[in-house]
Amino acid sequence: MMYLANDKFIGRRSLDAYGEFCELELYLLRQIIKPGMTVVEAGANIGTHTVAFAKAVGATGKVLTFEPQRTVFHMLCGNLALNGLSNVQAINGGLAPRRRLCACRRSTMPVSTISEAHSYRSRATDMRCR
Repeated sequence: MMYLANDKFIGRRSLDAYGEFCELELYLLRQIIKPGMTVVEAGANIGTHTVAFAKAVGATGKVLTFEPQRTVFHMLCGNLALNGLSNVQAINGGLAPRRRLCACRRSTMPVSTISEAHSYRSRATDMRCR
């Protein structure tokens, strides 16, 4: 599993240090997900869960996964290719209950960039949608 060099949470803290990410959570989800099922995942990040879901549903199942951050989405697609998974459809986008325009204003907590040593999960922002 590859990850961004500055990702200190999933990458360095979990994958490098322990060789896994949320293994107990994945263990629980594998009890629910069966071969042939379709799994929808919102916010795939680099694909640690996506890879596990794709293996759990097998060749007859499908995983539909969404990741809105472009750089992280590219890493997700790379991890899917490295694992030879053809039963996953990755979409570079987010999910919302309806189509709408959103504008974000920067909060006091800075939004990370790929050059900063942060996790690439969502950051708090002041979001106005219409």
